[in-house]
Amino acid sequence: MNPIELLTTAEAAARLRIPPQTLNIWRCKGTGPAFCKIGRTVRYITEALQEYLIQNTCRHTGG
Repeated sequence: MNPIELLTTAEAAARLRIPPQTLNIWRCKGTGPAFCKIGRTVRYITEALQEYLIQNTCRHTGG
């Protein structure tokens, strides 16, 4: 079994190339990638970020 890689909000935001505050907002709204709470600490699992990106991949902008 591979060890689970946990990322801080800043690290996860850097991987997604978005500001950390965006992840904070998404967390409060219940959108964005899944996250873990360990006590009062928020962590993101790398696989959850990958899953979020795959689920939000689009072929066009709508219309």
